[in-house]
Amino acid sequence: FLLPHTKSWKFIIEVPYSNVCGVGVKENFNQILPILSIIFSSTLEEITDENYQLSIAKEEELVARFLKAYDDRTIDRISVTTNDGIDIDVSFEPITNADQCCTYIYNCIRKYAPDLPKNKIYELSFTKFLYRRVRFFEKHYYRGNQTIKRLGSIAMQQMINEAKSLTQINFRDSHYPRVYLVYDPEFSLHLLHGDWNHVSSDLKSLLGTNDPLKSEYYAKKDYYAECLAWLINIKYETFMKIVHETKFILTENFAYKLFHVHERKLTKLALIIEDLENDDEDEAELLNQRPTQMPALPAAAQQAQNNESIDDVLLKEIEQSLKNEEFKKTILYHIWKTILNVSTENATGFNSNFN
Repeated sequence: FLLPHTKSWKFIIEVPYSNVCGVGVKENFNQILPILSIIFSSTLEEITDENYQLSIAKEEELVARFLKAYDDRTIDRISVTTNDGIDIDVSFEPITNADQCCTYIYNCIRKYAPDLPKNKIYELSFTKFLYRRVRFFEKHYYRGNQTIKRLGSIAMQQMINEAKSLTQINFRDSHYPRVYLVYDPEFSLHLLHGDWNHVSSDLKSLLGTNDPLKSEYYAKKDYYAECLAWLINIKYETFMKIVHETKFILTENFAYKLFHVHERKLTKLALIIEDLENDDEDEAELLNQRPTQMPALPAAAQQAQNNESIDDVLLKEIEQSLKNEEFKKTILYHIWKTILNVSTENATGFNSNFN
């Protein structure tokens, strides 16, 4: 495309960079885009925390305000009652200096999330996820607290850990964080977890020593559904009605994925939903995950065992779908894997063609 030449334009180029290689950002830019580096050598400017600071608005100020309280340890104050019986809730003055707000946010990232990639997208994501959480400190559960010790510092440390993990979450394996604070509509604290033994003693001190999943309240409720209903802001009964009508099975793994998807939606951050990459999925099931209707394809081992006849119509449909490039790469992978397995197990004459 062509830009009007009647005015000057400023371009921001994201350069692939890793400090593991020991090459600076500007040097890496010179190697990747040598012509641009020569033409604009006098006007190139590297984006840093100093010359392109995080934009401070209402959300960022709120994050900085409670990071300041966490830093100076005033966040553990509790509500007090005067002799006249008046409750004085905990509150903190807004920070009016934008540079000071930036300092608290950047210091938090450097201290508690030093392994986050050094770029603006991750900084913004971290701050957005943290804002979603620090609103808890504006609600009565925290401001009116008179009994729970260290409520502020324990909650804030968990919030920082959550913001850090959500910023770079990865569902490619099962080793992702499973302990998250969740809030009901009144912003009371609850806990989403997969194993009570993996919950820290500090968090247990806020919620009691017993696993909430085993409480009488959840004896006839789906705990994951309850947490997701709070997050999505709909009634539990409505959530379960949708689950039953769609015959949807809410597994633990999928509950966490839904949790992450909706967290990003609420922060208004971009979301990339990746294709299925689990090699352990059943091949027959994957082959049937197509928009067109066709009979189920039995797994090779089952077909051999049951001595079923070959379904020529089905194979013809699959052949046509392959020609039309209708399959996703995961399904193609499992078709190819099935062909190789069958040719190997049956020692057919054509398996040499695959080498």
